[in-house]
Amino acid sequence: QMKIGRRLAIKVLNASKFALGSGDAPADAAVTEAIDQAMLGELAALVDDTTAAFEAFDYARALQRTEDFFWRFCDDYLELVKTRAYRPDDAAALSARVALRTAVSTLLRLFAPFVPYVTEEVWSWCQGDNGAMADFQDGSIHRAMWPSADELRVRMGESPTAGGVPSPLLVATDVLRQIRKAKSDAKVS
Repeated sequence: QMKIGRRLAIKVLNASKFALGSGDAPADAAVTEAIDQAMLGELAALVDDTTAAFEAFDYARALQRTEDFFWRFCDDYLELVKTRAYRPDDAAALSARVALRTAVSTLLRLFAPFVPYVTEEVWSWCQGDNGAMADFQDGSIHRAMWPSADELRVRMGESPTAGGVPSPLLVATDVLRQIRKAKSDAKVS
């Protein structure tokens, strides 16, 4: 259990460092890319689920769902957007940066009851910057508002999946997994 917790804590630090260090994005920048919107949509569903789990005193479910999302976020979403997030300031890069910051802010607040010191450390990195870090309230993360699924849905705009069309994030992660499997089967780095 300690090894798993240590691995999670280190991953939270590293993923946050990447997401917050990918470049500046104005607080009012729009999330315009379908894959970013899809990720925020899944994150909104996670917030609904974990909020319901906490209200039912099912803390294990809240942690498990948050961890499941977090590992998929790190393994798939971060991999898919890292090149775009580092590009010069075009709409697609700003969309990735805003989505990354929003996701990190939300995930930190979801993890705060379980890994309080790591989440507090990352939260402290964002203090005093009221522009690009508007998702991070001043003070302790443990005094910050619980994330709201409605705020995430507003941030993502219109849902990119309508009429039975699969989520662009699910399609992209499926392709990414197939590529990883083919590389692994071929024993290629």
